[in-house]
Amino acid sequence: MLRVLYFVIIVALAILAALWLVDLPDEVTIDGPGYQLTTSLSVLIVAVAVIAFVWALIYHVWRWLLSGPRRIAAGWSARRHDRGYQALTKGLVAIAAGDAKAAQRYGRDSGRLLDNPLNLLVLAQAARLAGDEAGARRHFQAMLAHPETEFLGLRGLLVQATNAGDWGAALGYARRAYALRPEAEWVGNALFDLQARVGDWRAAQKTLEAAVRRKHVAAGHAPRRRAVLLAERARAAYGDGEETAALGLAREAHKLAPSLTAAAALAAGLLAKTGKKRAAAKVIEAAWRLAPHGELAAAYAALGDGESALDRFKRLERLHALNADHPESHLALAQAALDAELWGAARNHLLAAADRQPSQRVYRLLAAAEERESGSTEAVRNWLMSAASAPPDPAWLCDKCGDASAEWSARCEACGGFDSLAWKLPPTPAHLSAAPVTTPLPRAVDGPVPSPSIAPPGAVDDTATRE
Repeated sequence: MLRVLYFVIIVALAILAALWLVDLPDEVTIDGPGYQLTTSLSVLIVAVAVIAFVWALIYHVWRWLLSGPRRIAAGWSARRHDRGYQALTKGLVAIAAGDAKAAQRYGRDSGRLLDNPLNLLVLAQAARLAGDEAGARRHFQAMLAHPETEFLGLRGLLVQATNAGDWGAALGYARRAYALRPEAEWVGNALFDLQARVGDWRAAQKTLEAAVRRKHVAAGHAPRRRAVLLAERARAAYGDGEETAALGLAREAHKLAPSLTAAAALAAGLLAKTGKKRAAAKVIEAAWRLAPHGELAAAYAALGDGESALDRFKRLERLHALNADHPESHLALAQAALDAELWGAARNHLLAAADRQPSQRVYRLLAAAEERESGSTEAVRNWLMSAASAPPDPAWLCDKCGDASAEWSARCEACGGFDSLAWKLPPTPAHLSAAPVTTPLPRAVDGPVPSPSIAPPGAVDDTATRE
């Protein structure tokens, strides 16, 4: 509707202009100082139009002369930028394709055509593809001088330092990258791993808390990680003689993760040292329900100063009852029974442990029990032979690399994995798995066992002879 109205107005104005021109006289006289010009109206209109056209042409030519060189330079610059970005794109494609030579060529071309530090990234990656780590490092370091590429340069240097095992340098690069972009999840993870690797547990805990706030760590995983860090801080404080601080940290770690053996054992030991044996027992019992371990059993046994071996056995029966089917529960009570010379109870629990999780330790304890009780050389030898062909004892094994550690730590000494150590059976060696123990074990007997002999697999029953 508006377009129609606009058209009608234009047509009306054109008609009015035509009528006005028709009403004008045919001749027009122009008087000037010393001259008089008489001409027709049509000639005058044509003359005015020609003069306007000439002036417009002169004006445009003048503007072109003024702005032409600048426009020509801008066109050349645009074409140069287009060629530069094409070279940069081709360089990135060459890197993805693994063509180091092409990537280097395109990287140099883009650097010549563009004032853009991204060509340094292409050159650095091309150098890495060619195996020139020193050249890559130079390009990554050059990227640090440009705000646009500083973060990428730090990432490249961090990867190089990590691959070279230079943890101090890697940690420095991770800190700089984290300061630039703390919201980047990979930076927080890398910083946390490196802080844990070098044992800076307090800083690692701060990094963890920041990651939790940014929701980079699942809410269900955060308590366990906090507990592991607190346990390591407790161990460090205990090593420095700060027992009060160590106790507070260990108890906090135990509350967050009751199954964490190291935290429970340390907290129990320090509580017992301060005379709080009931609290120490509760800590061990809470951990035992979830993850029985020999270290906890030893700490529980140590709570009864001055008690007899029989009293200790009775007290450990309470611990056993909290997780009665676990092999470590049977082993803990079997050891207490051996100390109290309760041979029948020792045999029952050792055989129960062997039935649930046969290991070399179980058979060695059976051999020791046989030697202490009867002194039968043949029976002891048979148990030791069973131990030689039994699976290895449980150990602290890394879930990532499989390396065994003598004691628990928050990180694996071999691969640096955080919270990767678990108490479990190592893989059975091939020569043991090829020749498993096939002789059936003696059946456990309820109650006291009158016979003084523990019959090992394959042993000859010489009870009558000894009697």
